[in-house]
Amino acid sequence: MSQWLREHEFAVLLLTWLALCGGALSLAATADGPGMLYDEAWLAQQGRQVVDPLREGLMPPGTQKTWLFGRPFPLFALPYLGSLKSQLLVPAIAMFGNELAAVRGATLGVAMLALLATLAVARRIFGLRVALLTGALLASDPTVFFHAQWEWGPFTTGWLCRATGALLLLRGYSEMQRAATLTGAFALGLGVYNRADFVLIGLACLLGLAIFHAPALRALWRTRRGELIGACAVFLLGALPMLLNARRVFGTMGDLTTRGDLTERIQVLISTLDGSYAYRLMAAGGRYEILDQISAPTALLALACAVAVVACLVEAVRRGPASLRDGRGVLAVACVGIAAAMLALPGATRAHHMLNLTPFVQLLVGAQLVRGIDAGGTRRAVAALASAALILTGATVIETTRSLIRETGGRGWWSDQIAGVGEELDQEPGAVAVSLDWGFHLQLLFSTDNLIVLEPFWQIGSALASQGVWSHRGDERHVYLVHDEPYDRFGFGPRFLATARQLGDRALIRAHQDREGEPAFFTVRVNQPHTLFVDRSGYSFGFD
Repeated sequence: MSQWLREHEFAVLLLTWLALCGGALSLAATADGPGMLYDEAWLAQQGRQVVDPLREGLMPPGTQKTWLFGRPFPLFALPYLGSLKSQLLVPAIAMFGNELAAVRGATLGVAMLALLATLAVARRIFGLRVALLTGALLASDPTVFFHAQWEWGPFTTGWLCRATGALLLLRGYSEMQRAATLTGAFALGLGVYNRADFVLIGLACLLGLAIFHAPALRALWRTRRGELIGACAVFLLGALPMLLNARRVFGTMGDLTTRGDLTERIQVLISTLDGSYAYRLMAAGGRYEILDQISAPTALLALACAVAVVACLVEAVRRGPASLRDGRGVLAVACVGIAAAMLALPGATRAHHMLNLTPFVQLLVGAQLVRGIDAGGTRRAVAALASAALILTGATVIETTRSLIRETGGRGWWSDQIAGVGEELDQEPGAVAVSLDWGFHLQLLFSTDNLIVLEPFWQIGSALASQGVWSHRGDERHVYLVHDEPYDRFGFGPRFLATARQLGDRALIRAHQDREGEPAFFTVRVNQPHTLFVDRSGYSFGFD
């Protein structure tokens, strides 16, 4: 490396980060869609409620909150999912309002900070060249790129916690800065609060440290025991909300075991790493159960990760574990350990679970490629070509996925048409949106100011089981939202639509189509006072 680069490493790193952020922002600004997903709105609505506490609906059902200064402050989105992401959304919503762009802009901002911390970690461990290549691999990773904008699990906040935590711990270790050590430990504790499976990431990293750096750990315990004990205490403080919620966390495990088998989790892991997950999800309209049936373009990161792990194993066997004490050994163990943990974890059937591997995979692959370049000869040429291929295939998959989104505006559950319906109904005095399927309620609750939103389909099944019938009083102000096949999730939509069509002129049925002309969902308005009945035989309307 030239003298100039050595003297200006930080400036080069910062400029590279700014360039990567500029590229991501330009692509994000031109990405046309998709619409807001239910789970994305789940986190956003908790943040909005702090800003606008008088809005109808308050917190989404099942969330936990406390009251601060007369406002409902989110604590948990689910027993195993803290509301850190919702809390970080509060400033963006306060400044820019309940806009989808504000939510996705804030999400991208968190990812950019996590990227900067990751580049700094890579530079400290491996040097500038690995840091720059790692940044390029992260920026061109399709799964990371899209989840950094419209996540439906708090991936970006978890990435920020582990990257900043690692950076501060490294600084505290190498520069003897106790404040950095304690702050880094607290950041990792917040990662646990963000999502309980963060613990598995920490355990995988500790295993790698124990295998490759046991002497250093023992020396650290002898010489800086008080600092380590303090760091553990601060870590527990950051994780305290989740620790206090542990009973509820374990209480949900039985429900999660019914969601996805090992085969499905393997497919999700592979499609997350090869970059095809976002394309599959967009092509399927959000129907997770058919993702493996979708043909999709792929990048080479999954293959590169497997090669890097095997190369580390071969090197450890041939030259001994000491040869991997440059950091690659810990990363290899972390990648294998986290992947194994996610495959074993009940319910880990979404990409945001497998993205716990970020940025360990990219760091390991980047370090191995730079090592190959330094070897010279044929290895240099192969490593350079592999680096270019990884970046180019990832960028190609990103652009192919963006093209699909532009063409469709989002299919099915990802349709952008829900925003138009919300805007239209929000301007109609007294309008009531009645969601008869999953995928409407929270998007409408978040994006509107005056619309009354109801989500009764959760109660229909229990009412049928206990009373044999469920009923709802409505009039021309009530607008029912349903999906037809193949997007109907709870089985109410097709039967409801069939019944509404029998009403003739008394019912206005509108199909809201994506940009390809395919129906994403339907709205139904009955133009006179009525009672909607649901019993075991189906739907019926009664009129006054």
